[in-house]
Amino acid sequence: AKQQPVSASTTAVKSVPAVTTKKINQAELGAAIHAYLISHPGILDEMIAARQKEQEINMQSTASTVASSIANDKNAPAVGSAQPKATVIEYFDYQCSACKAGWPDLKSAINNTDNKNVRFVFAELPFFPGSRYAAEVSLAAYKLNPEKFKAFHTNMMQFKEKGEGTLTKEQVMTVATASGYDTNAITAYLDKNKTAIEQELTQNEKTFGKIGFRGTPSLVVMNNQTGKVQVSPGVPNDLQGMINKAEKS
Repeated sequence: AKQQPVSASTTAVKSVPAVTTKKINQAELGAAIHAYLISHPGILDEMIAARQKEQEINMQSTASTVASSIANDKNAPAVGSAQPKATVIEYFDYQCSACKAGWPDLKSAINNTDNKNVRFVFAELPFFPGSRYAAEVSLAAYKLNPEKFKAFHTNMMQFKEKGEGTLTKEQVMTVATASGYDTNAITAYLDKNKTAIEQELTQNEKTFGKIGFRGTPSLVVMNNQTGKVQVSPGVPNDLQGMINKAEKS
């Protein structure tokens, strides 16, 4: 007898193996995922890097909305160009050990003659005991004589207290005197401008939190013409590179 041809659909059905369904056991799945991650630890590094990149993008987006107000704040202590192409904003605490460790890089950038079109703004963010008074004196010193502020800020960043949180009012005033300021004038300014100083420090706290920074030092580098920003939780390894990029962006 003549053999009947087998249809394509019949062949397909016969070639598919039977599928057995099995309810996923969460404990087994968890153990399998754990074992996989242990045997492929590089994935964890990739996950952390991806998360950090996501956070950086979010920070940059938010920083772009507040950086201009900080950069143009007439009460914020600053040094450098009065009409900058780029602005470096540092959130810092005068007793923060990480801030002091990163100060040489920042000082080098400030003194770099290639940065003649850059302005450096210091956003006071006092955290440790004694730091608030230092921040208040810093704001007063800048308003009383901005020309001497660079010396005051440098001396404060290089001052070696016994440890974080041990800075005294007397030590702050000693630094102010050594930097060429009249301590009586500073005291008078503090008494007369308490509200304005409080507003300045509160503003710094709000913008710091809004950007999403977690600690000091934290930096924002901005192109003043385009408004493009870069953020850095901590002093970056290549601060000058960030500045050069900002001037070109």
